[in-house]
Amino acid sequence: MEHAKAIESHQVRKSCRDCPPTLKKGSKYPDEEGNKKRLCAKHARIIGTYQVRNPCRDCPSEAKKQSAYPDEEGNRARLCAEHAHRAGSHQVLFPCRDCPVASPKQSNYPDEEGNHNRLCAEHARAMGSHQVQNPCRDCPTDAKKHSKYPDEEGISRRLCAEHAHRAGSHQVRNPCRDCPPTSKKQSHYPDDDGNFNRLCAEHARNAGSHQVLNPCRDCPPTSKKDSAYPDEEGNHNRLCAEHAHRAGSHQVLHPCRDCLPTSKKHSSYPDEEGYRNRLCAEHARAVGSHQVRNPCRDCPPTTKKESNYPDEEGNPDRLCAEHARAMGSHQVQNPCRDCPTEAKKDSAYSDEEGNHNRLCAEHAHRAGSHQVRNPCRDCPPTSKKDSAYSDEEGNHNRLCSDHARAVGSHQVRNPCRDCPSEAKKASAYPDEEGNHKRLCSDHARAVGSHQVLTPCRDCPSEAKKQSNYPDEEGNNNKLCAEHARNVGSYQVQKPCRDCPTEAKTHACYPDEEGIPRRLCANHARAAGSYQVRNPCRDCPADAKKDSSCPDEEGNNNKLCAPHAYAAGTVSKPCAGASRIACTAWHRLEKAQGIHLQHVHFVPGQDLPDGTEFRVPGTRYHVDAYDPKTRTIYEYLGNHVHGYPPTHPKFTEDSTFLPGRSNRELYAQTMERLVLIATLGFRVYYLWDHDYVSIQHKPFSNVMDVVQLVVGTIRDLECSRTRGRVQ
Repeated sequence: MEHAKAIESHQVRKSCRDCPPTLKKGSKYPDEEGNKKRLCAKHARIIGTYQVRNPCRDCPSEAKKQSAYPDEEGNRARLCAEHAHRAGSHQVLFPCRDCPVASPKQSNYPDEEGNHNRLCAEHARAMGSHQVQNPCRDCPTDAKKHSKYPDEEGISRRLCAEHAHRAGSHQVRNPCRDCPPTSKKQSHYPDDDGNFNRLCAEHARNAGSHQVLNPCRDCPPTSKKDSAYPDEEGNHNRLCAEHAHRAGSHQVLHPCRDCLPTSKKHSSYPDEEGYRNRLCAEHARAVGSHQVRNPCRDCPPTTKKESNYPDEEGNPDRLCAEHARAMGSHQVQNPCRDCPTEAKKDSAYSDEEGNHNRLCAEHAHRAGSHQVRNPCRDCPPTSKKDSAYSDEEGNHNRLCSDHARAVGSHQVRNPCRDCPSEAKKASAYPDEEGNHKRLCSDHARAVGSHQVLTPCRDCPSEAKKQSNYPDEEGNNNKLCAEHARNVGSYQVQKPCRDCPTEAKTHACYPDEEGIPRRLCANHARAAGSYQVRNPCRDCPADAKKDSSCPDEEGNNNKLCAPHAYAAGTVSKPCAGASRIACTAWHRLEKAQGIHLQHVHFVPGQDLPDGTEFRVPGTRYHVDAYDPKTRTIYEYLGNHVHGYPPTHPKFTEDSTFLPGRSNRELYAQTMERLVLIATLGFRVYYLWDHDYVSIQHKPFSNVMDVVQLVVGTIRDLECSRTRGRVQ
């Protein structure tokens, strides 16, 4: 009752001359004529009569602040907050009623009974008595924010940050000491002398004075993170994102306006009207308001990327990943726990105990904690893939690559610089100046910048191949196909849906529902979904053939053999020689940097160049030969040489030689190759069905499907006796 009477009887005895009648404030400052106690602080600042009434003892004379704290001897109202901290005499003037005694906060809010200055913001929210004390003029009535910025007329504390930006009156209230004058940031951190609120986060790190302002309750003492999330009891700003996830109290702090209620994302981008922090990246792109928030210093003005890496001088957030690598300043920002120290990868997956961002994808798979982070809308529930492509309505990150192709929304996300505009390929290789991800495989080879991105562990250093297969311990992308077969870890990476489990082949064709890469060629024909994957430019629309030959301008894989011969880009077919084998050997020569003796089809010539190598002392001619290393390469067409035991057609009769089985043709071929190997040659062979599966894949190496002949005639005879080859 006593408090109520005091509140009722309270009135502003000396009210400000310029405040509106309904919002009068106490007047403690003189007006422009020197009359005392005529204006409130705000209006005194506007007309230039504001003065610090009780200046801090230690502030510089030209920058005095109000003193509300005692000095080191206990004298009251001698120091400002900053100098009181430095003198060790800082104390909370009006401690919150409900805060722990050891860590009270300032109480600026009423309690549940309406008593003023009883609770801090956090406990006021818990009690339901929190209210915006100085609401923004332009915010909606039901969503008022604090006003800390002047309006367009210069009147202080009229607008929130967002509306101040729109009114053009936003200003950095406490600018960093070391930021350039044209791009000042807010200073929340001490400088190298311990002075509070002198530096922004970046310059505080440079000066070595950066500290976590509001540390997470559960983080280890040596690696505290900022706490922006409530704990399990609802107390605000107690946990970092990771521990909030573990405690079940994580929530999206600023949800996107247009996200579905069940899958809200953080909003960091403006909406179509310019209101900041209204949309997530995806919806900002949809309405055309997306912008790079911290552009890379070295990116071209028209294609700026986000900068998350330091520059060559160590300044944080100056370069994108690509330019940071070019400058040698790239570093893994959140390294995986289990990666070797010299080869750390970014960790984006939880560990076996549920701790977020502890493992890279590979080690998360091994720990059993891997999960698809953004699952495709149309993938089956049991085999979800990451969605990185738009759906048919243009919504970003809704579909995986396969389903995006099925609905017609697939697009090359990082196109090659030199590919024709109508036939862009993904760029994964650097250009001639070392800029990352500028060229596709073909154009990188053309300019001499091609390199093996993920080299095989066991390949010789001078002849590394791409590693797409796991090693004997299950580590992904450690071995090439050949060495994976040697250690027994080879597996078909994209198996056909309908092939028998024990004889899976690569799926390169869509199924009956149009989903790409579900069936091998045989089962696609059976399902009626077979289609020519790379049709010839000049074939009739109703009789397209695969194109494996260049056109008149040198563009690869544009014409079939007959039309290429008609266009003068390949030579006339030659009996006993294979054009597709020639393309395989050329591809192998480029990848391995070698020269092979083989029959070479030259564009514009009626007859090919070169001859096949004859194995001394035998009647055998081989397809390609490297005299420097005594290595022989054979291209095995399935009609003539059968199929290997791992292929579904191994047990079928030959369609090329009546009365013979594919098993017999295979055995005869292997016997010939083993015999050649026993004469002191290293013999490799390439199956036609294997090469066709990678022929139009620009990032595939021919050596990934080439196999080495291992064994002797005796081994082959023993395997026949055991019935493995017959």
